[in-house]
Amino acid sequence: MSSNSSTPPPALLGEESLVAPPADSANLPTIPNVATSDAYFQELFNPNASIIVRKNVQSCLALLASRTGSEVSELLEPLYQPLLQPLITRPLRSKTVEQQVGIVTALNFCLALRPPLLKLTQELVNFLQEALQIAEADENVWVVKFVNPKYTLSLNKLRTSCIELLCTAMAWADFKSQNHSELRAKIISMFFKSLTCRTPEIVAVAKEGLRQVINQQRMPKELLQSSLRPILVNLAHTKNLSMPLLQGLARLLELLSSWFNVTLGGKLLEHLKKWMEPDKLSQSIKSWKAGEEPKIAAAIIELFHLLPHAASKFLDELVTLNIDLEGALPSGQVYSELNSPYRLPLTKFLNRYATLAVDYFLARLNDPKYFRR
Repeated sequence: MSSNSSTPPPALLGEESLVAPPADSANLPTIPNVATSDAYFQELFNPNASIIVRKNVQSCLALLASRTGSEVSELLEPLYQPLLQPLITRPLRSKTVEQQVGIVTALNFCLALRPPLLKLTQELVNFLQEALQIAEADENVWVVKFVNPKYTLSLNKLRTSCIELLCTAMAWADFKSQNHSELRAKIISMFFKSLTCRTPEIVAVAKEGLRQVINQQRMPKELLQSSLRPILVNLAHTKNLSMPLLQGLARLLELLSSWFNVTLGGKLLEHLKKWMEPDKLSQSIKSWKAGEEPKIAAAIIELFHLLPHAASKFLDELVTLNIDLEGALPSGQVYSELNSPYRLPLTKFLNRYATLAVDYFLARLNDPKYFRR
């Protein structure tokens, strides 16, 4: 056998991947690979695919579209109908929770594509209505009904996915027609309600959905009032105050401060004065956890810097009450005058009205109550 033979080793014969492409291949036109798109799309709509797989598929579709000089929706348009139709015509609840998350996430991806891929059919409207029912589910009922924390976590992921889908749908031009105004109003109400949820992920997507709605359209006054009413009614009585309620109100003030009357600050001060008698307060309200009272008061103070600009009139009363509340903190507890939970939220208020606050404290330089803390 000659060692100088020019014939390549048998193992390399036919291995095209090892053959260098022509020098001018970079200038050759790129042809969309329908088979590749089909494989990606089947995996995208596979209800059993993991989140990692689905995200990778979405990235691959974006890359394929970029390489072919087209949009993702153009690649998928000839392929999606046979895969999508069976998913949206069957009730979501007939699937496992994980499969529901997969279907909702895939549909959200398709709905967000531009140019639009999907058509607003009655089946799709029915799907959005079912997603709304899931998004509106009472989390307290879920916690009681499903004791398993892992299952509750999966349900929260499903709610989050449904709210994300509805956020995407609200920005869809076809969905803005008068025919769907009632469903849109229900979705907006759900956004409001979800702001008081205890699950941060749900709160985040609901707040973003509400922000988009506010930016895209003028909120009907009747819808706004009906959506705010449950929160404002609970603010009427101290016993109804809770961290989710106050945090939800803070998020609303961030988005819709101009819609609130500054007299809300007066009502909040009324609540705060009850913390001057901490023992009486803790005995009269049993819904709070032990030691949670200072956190509730701090959450109330947190609202003041978010109130309309006229809230500057509460400067003196809020500062004075804050000092008194620190003095009323029970001894031997986590919080004290030296470790006050009220300083940071008060500082946010003072920072918003910095000029007034500086003048206020300079005028009281000789009063040790304001400085010996």
